[in-house]
Amino acid sequence: MWQIDLSLVDERILLVDDDYNLLSILKRYIESYSLQADTATNGREAVELLSQNKYGIVVTDMVMPEMDGMELIRYIRQHHSTSDVLVMSGYTGQYGFTDLIAAGATDFIGKPFDKNELQAKLQRIFRERRLISELYQAKVVAETASQVKSDFIHTISHELRTPMNGILGFSSLLCQVELDDKYATYAEMIRVSAERLMDLVNQILNFANLESCKQDLHPTTFTVKNLVEDVLTPLQPKLASKGLAVHLGIDPGVPEQLRGDAEVLSLIIRNLLNNAIRFSEGEPISINIRACDVASPDVLLEVAVCDRGCGVPDEKQQDIFQAFSHAEPYKTRSHQGAGLGLTICSRLVTLMDGKIWLTSQPGEGATFTFTVTLGRVGAQGVC
Repeated sequence: MWQIDLSLVDERILLVDDDYNLLSILKRYIESYSLQADTATNGREAVELLSQNKYGIVVTDMVMPEMDGMELIRYIRQHHSTSDVLVMSGYTGQYGFTDLIAAGATDFIGKPFDKNELQAKLQRIFRERRLISELYQAKVVAETASQVKSDFIHTISHELRTPMNGILGFSSLLCQVELDDKYATYAEMIRVSAERLMDLVNQILNFANLESCKQDLHPTTFTVKNLVEDVLTPLQPKLASKGLAVHLGIDPGVPEQLRGDAEVLSLIIRNLLNNAIRFSEGEPISINIRACDVASPDVLLEVAVCDRGCGVPDEKQQDIFQAFSHAEPYKTRSHQGAGLGLTICSRLVTLMDGKIWLTSQPGEGATFTFTVTLGRVGAQGVC
């Protein structure tokens, strides 16, 4: 892997030096490595050859008439960025090694040069080029595989929704039929399990959209109170089944109307509420909303969702927003979930130019607070 057979390298090398004798020796050495080489006696000739041929490596002197090595390096970096530049020079008074590297040179070899050192420098350049090519190919393969995975998850999640909606609909109808206690319990278990599975499918679909960068913002005008109430309405059965109440507090400083992606904001709040419902037992959940920086053209909206559940241990708080992360170890986890809801919240909040954080004490509940940047709507429209 580390030794490159130069005879198998199918790239030409351009040699640039105003010393004809040294140029001849250099060309003979290069060809002894089974490489092909062209020569130029100054930067101008090199530029002309570069316009006619493609060179993998340019070996150049620094002090030359008409166009010196530094000018040539800068030209190559601007017009032939895939070519490596190996500087060969015995003059270091004008330019130092740092100057050469900063200008775009790949490496440096001093004069008088050693044949073995020259070969080693060429070996290193071609080896690194091969490694970069292999890494690029691996990157392409990984990106393709990731895209295939995302497309599969996205497609299958959509396809799962249709039968799941049927199961949910008919199980809800079945729960309305007068059944004996045993079968009524079975019907309720089907409904609850179907709701959990639908929540999981929705989370996977939302996560797949974020992973594949398919989530875009679509601003609309909305009122915060109506938005939160719309989020709470479909959650009422869950809240009722656990005997939970939700206290909504909206600060008077929050503008009546705001502009932003209401669907994304609803999804963030819904995921945080689902998380709070999952970990709450009888104690009320609170949603507190206030506006920050109200004097600025945009409104920084702060939303806090607080539960009185088991809380999150200190050692888990740093990882709670990572995908598939749980506050409890898997084997002892008593609350079901894929561990994607908070990850989705974190990424959506970032999408809306905001931040999300957690404050919690074990046994005392948890408060998830996030901010999002929204547009202000005035009498004449969006400010």
